[in-house]
Amino acid sequence: MAPIRSAAVCLAAVGAWNLLSQAFVAPRPSMSPRTGHVAMRAASNTAGGGFARGPLVVYMDALIDAANNAGESVAVTKDVMRYKRLREKMTADMQFELATALNQPGTSELEQASATVEIMGPWESTVFPKFVTFLAKKRRFKSLRAICEEYVSFLYARESIEPVTVFSAAKLTDEQVDKIKAKMADKLGVRDIKLIQQVDPSLLSGFKIEWRYTDPENPLIGAESIDLSLQSALEQAAISGR
Repeated sequence: MAPIRSAAVCLAAVGAWNLLSQAFVAPRPSMSPRTGHVAMRAASNTAGGGFARGPLVVYMDALIDAANNAGESVAVTKDVMRYKRLREKMTADMQFELATALNQPGTSELEQASATVEIMGPWESTVFPKFVTFLAKKRRFKSLRAICEEYVSFLYARESIEPVTVFSAAKLTDEQVDKIKAKMADKLGVRDIKLIQQVDPSLLSGFKIEWRYTDPENPLIGAESIDLSLQSALEQAAISGR
């Protein structure tokens, strides 16, 4: 038990904030992978087709251009968010109505698009419903959800925002939140951090930080993390003491 007690005393004395600072001493890249991805995509848009582009990006660009031309950028973004949110979680009644409309034998993509626009509305913009119909005419209606996800990821990258989740034994103070956001923004090379707080008493003290989500609007499991919790320190001490 001596190694475990020593680890607990050490962590309490030094504090998770010092550990957090140590975790950030390594050189960081000049931009996050998602930001770099958008920069390369921007280069392909302006360098005369020097880079190959996937169909999702092409249709996403078409939606952005249509929104800009109509002066409906904000409204279209709200519609994209609404569609994405409803596809992830909708009421049982809406789910039943939509499934019934989309799964009728012989239903064309254009009819499916029309049903989607009607059932999932009302919409903030005039552009988004027309875009759904446009996709159906191009036989790309089934790609609508993926295009919306690409659209949201692009917005986060363009605004240089990275979602980060912090798990702590107790709710963090405003000062702690500000410190974590500042350190993570510096580490990831982004302008701002969208911090999501989760309370997990099993951590005992300290915190665990997770980031690099596939879907920034639906952060489930981050590709990268830092565990600065007392629980982790005790587990490591127990393993080392064996």
